[in-house]
Amino acid sequence: MRIGISDLKNAWGRSIEVPLRSDLPEVELGAEKVAFVKPLEGNIRATGADDKILVEVKAGTVAEATCSRCLESFRTPVRLDFEEEYRPGQVTPGREGEEQEDEEGKTFSLYQGDEVDLS
Repeated sequence: MRIGISDLKNAWGRSIEVPLRSDLPEVELGAEKVAFVKPLEGNIRATGADDKILVEVKAGTVAEATCSRCLESFRTPVRLDFEEEYRPGQVTPGREGEEQEDEEGKTFSLYQGDEVDLS
């Protein structure tokens, strides 16, 4: 997912909010399969901070799996809450969203142009 940030670049404190809704594919965790029975839904907030963009994601869904002990199916809520800092830079094709580390050990991702790639 990409979000437009042209209004946020060099705009200290300005924010935009974008709704998030995405169907998730079934995943395999070892020998177990986990299905998501509801779409991932939530909010993305992007805030300008000089040339940096701070992104906060708050979202949730419901996962369904099978208990490995009793073999009963169960559902459980799943939360996805995270923050990421994006800095301008050259993004290598195929490596979008790959974390970088600065000299102080702080991690960040790169953006190029007027979009941040959250995938």
